[in-house]
Amino acid sequence: MATIDVEKKPDAIKGHSIELNKLLTLLETDLEKGLTDDNAAKNLEKYGLNEIPKPK
Repeated sequence: MATIDVEKKPDAIKGHSIELNKLLTLLETDLEKGLTDDNAAKNLEKYGLNEIPKPK
């Protein structure tokens, strides 16, 4: 069975090609509840704000 290294490049996850439950596990989230507060804080620290870059 192939594994996906989410730490290397999170945007490399092909969400459309992975079984839903496996994707939820990889992203450490829940279909009904979303991210936990701890996971949201960890992602914010790791990836920063979800902002569109300002035009130059």
